[in-house]
Amino acid sequence: MKMRKKLRLPLSLGFLLLGSLITAVGQERRIVSLEMPAYPPLARQARVQGAVTIEIEVDEDGGVSLANLVDGHPLLKAEAIHNVRTWKFRAGAPLRTTVIFDFRMRDEPAPTPSIRVVFDSYRRVEITTDPPLQLPLY
Repeated sequence: MKMRKKLRLPLSLGFLLLGSLITAVGQERRIVSLEMPAYPPLARQARVQGAVTIEIEVDEDGGVSLANLVDGHPLLKAEAIHNVRTWKFRAGAPLRTTVIFDFRMRDEPAPTPSIRVVFDSYRRVEITTDPPLQLPLY
């Protein structure tokens, strides 16, 4: 009788292979083009921060066919909805998911605001800017 050897992979190699599989599957619905989000000027002046939650539907061609507000501040929601409608995904099966836009301000004001945008995935976008300078009242 012939004995079979068991194939044992190092644990790290197993995770590497699993990670590659997950990445390959996850790549099917990547964003291929978009308009960079901005911090709404009025919200910045009013120092409004917070999360905006939007439910989206992506069609087979990769376009966002539906974007509905779930929750969010009125001064932030229009920018988030406008922005998510500019997204174009890689074509594939229709997708329905939730996207969170997280609008934040740094602690220190700046005369010319800089903006930092981080996409954790297509499900979470962080937009960070500087608060406006406070002008003295005379």
